[in-house]
Amino acid sequence: MNKTIAVLASLAVMGSAADCMAAAVVNMNNYDANIPIMFKADAASAAIAAPGIGTYVQLWGGAVGGPLAPVTLNSTTDSIINGIDDGGFFDKGVGVIAGLADKAQADLELRAWRGAATYDAASLTGSVKWTQATGGWAMTASPPGTPDNIALNIPASGLTIGPSGVIPEPSSIALGLLGAAALLIRRRK
Repeated sequence: MNKTIAVLASLAVMGSAADCMAAAVVNMNNYDANIPIMFKADAASAAIAAPGIGTYVQLWGGAVGGPLAPVTLNSTTDSIINGIDDGGFFDKGVGVIAGLADKAQADLELRAWRGAATYDAASLTGSVKWTQATGGWAMTASPPGTPDNIALNIPASGLTIGPSGVIPEPSSIALGLLGAAALLIRRRK
């Protein structure tokens, strides 16, 4: 009887400890870093602040050196931000990084795109990667705790949305033309 009570008590303690577990979190905005998402319609155009309507943003995160997964918004299943503020900024509350302990280092990748509902299908894309510390949030505690205020440390190089695919440099084109000319000359001899 005493063993049964001891086992039940330890299970109750473990269950309440699991309920109070914290999650790794970051702020889902680029205001704190003051680095707007930029946009280039083509390789020759100058970068401007990304238009709000039709611009999608998604943050991916995970353990350092491990696989990345979409960061969910405010402990929901949503991960894609549809539309940003004019000026290239977004602010969507708190992002929860699944499977990562609170206050751990994380690899993060911010993706932005235009022209399709998903990054992989879009013709205008951009991304930037970095590593930073996360905050914690006791989401399942009763009452839920307040998430740590951890800004995204977006690299100063920022993120520019532009044409996806490889655009060859002029020197690569010139080298290709020289090779084609050499083949033509050799065939004629």
